[in-house]
Amino acid sequence: MAMRRIMMFSVIVVLVMLIVISINMKQHFTDKAVLSSWLWDKYLKEDVSADLYFAVEQGVEQLYGYVPSDVDEDNLETFVSEANELGIDVYALQGQPNWVTNIEKARTWLSFINQYNRTSSSPFAGVIFDVEPYLLEGWDEEQTLIVSQFMALFDQLQEDNADLQLKWTIPFWFDRVEATPTQTLAEYMIERADEISVMAYRDELNGHDGLLAHINEEIKWAEQYKTPLAIIIETRQADNEKVSFYGEKQKFEHAIIELRHVADRYEYVDEVSIHHLHTWEQLIKESQ
Repeated sequence: MAMRRIMMFSVIVVLVMLIVISINMKQHFTDKAVLSSWLWDKYLKEDVSADLYFAVEQGVEQLYGYVPSDVDEDNLETFVSEANELGIDVYALQGQPNWVTNIEKARTWLSFINQYNRTSSSPFAGVIFDVEPYLLEGWDEEQTLIVSQFMALFDQLQEDNADLQLKWTIPFWFDRVEATPTQTLAEYMIERADEISVMAYRDELNGHDGLLAHINEEIKWAEQYKTPLAIIIETRQADNEKVSFYGEKQKFEHAIIELRHVADRYEYVDEVSIHHLHTWEQLIKESQ
């Protein structure tokens, strides 16, 4: 009888320990990071039901849909409505390098999105800008000028916007581009933006050239300025293999898990974003 009591007591102790460990794991890894992805191409002109269901299967909660200036509003509203019905928030995606020298073009587009949101029964959750001024001819020779023009664009659109959440996409190396005598371009934007999405294009997480080393400063500033930060990873085929998870399904899936754990360690790292939905789907299918 005594032996039986000892065994029962031991079982209870083990169960309690497992419960405590489980609770501690949940506290450390709450999986709070939102999963997002991007849609370009012809998604507004085609049946995107399969794309949306793939997004749902993968746990996507936010989609960034490219919205051209000549978009058909009925098609746009249908897409946003279908996504919303599946529990996915949609952000309007736009941005062109020449906006740097044509701010009015950018303001007109943002005004259209605001007007659409005021009248649509399926409004956008926000806007994400992907301007990439470094693609302009002359970036290498006139970087200081182009950076100042880009900052003027950034400041103007932040000022114009009253209703929508604005996200800005930046490459990780903006933390090496001077904006003011005291701030890099990355810090300048993180301090002032609603949200920042950093293109952390590496297929290794660790090491001196790993993804996490490249966004260390961005994470620090996100925490300092209380600005939500998304980590974007690439799945398209690239000339430089180290910038993408193309053809590396197992490594990609491991990276998603690890990055969501990273997000759990920081208050303002709140999103992992996969660029883009179609190449992500190809990566999954080609590896099956």
